[in-house]
Amino acid sequence: MTSMPDASTELAAQARIQAAQARIQAAQARILGQQSRAAEDRGDLAAALALNEATAAGFQEAGDAPGLLVAYRSRALILLRLGRLDDACTQFARALAFALQMDAEFVWDTVGQMVGVAGYLGQAQAASLLPLGAAMRSALQHVQDVRGEYPLEMRGPVEMATALGNIYAAMGMLDDAMQGREALPEQAVERLRVDALTQAWAVDALSRQAWGLVPWLKAWLEARGLLTDL
Repeated sequence: MTSMPDASTELAAQARIQAAQARIQAAQARILGQQSRAAEDRGDLAAALALNEATAAGFQEAGDAPGLLVAYRSRALILLRLGRLDDACTQFARALAFALQMDAEFVWDTVGQMVGVAGYLGQAQAASLLPLGAAMRSALQHVQDVRGEYPLEMRGPVEMATALGNIYAAMGMLDDAMQGREALPEQAVERLRVDALTQAWAVDALSRQAWGLVPWLKAWLEARGLLTDL
């Protein structure tokens, strides 16, 4: 006589099936991601964006958090290339918020990519640094409101991301002032300049000068006639 499987055996079998399905979904998502990158390389950004959205959906369904984070960051870069700068900034902030719910390594990687993008924006579209900084600060505040105090290993990356958000927002406001888009009193301009430089020193200390933020910011300020001795 064949015995009936007990509940624990059935649960274990269901878990194995679900795990196998998740692996298949993640593999399919990785293929879609490769197709998205190939379309981007061809310059077909509309197709790249559509494939990226399918990639993200696949990783989300599979429960693959690292894959989903990469898809989020890739989408931000596609949006940047499409000239949808505000959408790109929002998407980078979404990626940052997601990374903040993972671990420090993912935060460092995500912030490092954002530093590179900010370097481009600082030269080509400095006005977009303000929405980038604002989106970063909003993401940091949202995650903190949801999860509460960060664990010890996350505090350094969080402090760095916070400082970067403040720096980029300040640079955006300075650019608005210099371009005549926003009237700021001289005292406010000076405060923004000093605050940005002070926080750039903090970022270089936290990152062990991985990005050379201070010399980059000084060069940016000097090009606008805003660099004076602190």
